[in-house]
Amino acid sequence: MSLRSQIQQAVQAGIAAIDDLAELATYRSVLTPSYEPSTGVIAQPTWTIADVPIVFTSFSRMEIDGTAVRAEDLKAIIATRDLTPTPTVNDTITRADGTIWSVLSIKTDPAGAAWVLQIRRP
Repeated sequence: MSLRSQIQQAVQAGIAAIDDLAELATYRSVLTPSYEPSTGVIAQPTWTIADVPIVFTSFSRMEIDGTAVRAEDLKAIIATRDLTPTPTVNDTITRADGTIWSVLSIKTDPAGAAWVLQIRRP
């Protein structure tokens, strides 16, 4: 097993272990649009994944600039093994309380073990 794989497995286990911090949420990924020539319709397919364990946290004061990162924005940390396909800025997260958050930016750590998403309520 490669070091990268071991780190990814450890992050996934770590998020599962901190069960009181992780929240199960629904992740909705917007896939590549497809064109149907016979009808002239452009379909916007989506993929919905329920019960994704996500750790939600605030940005630090040093990260908040008021424009790109606002005080009300959150970080959503997800083990890469818990979420396929790769997140995009067109995706949304529905939290357990029913609030919907839009994905604004996507980062990952050097080992590719966790997605760190900047999310904001529309």
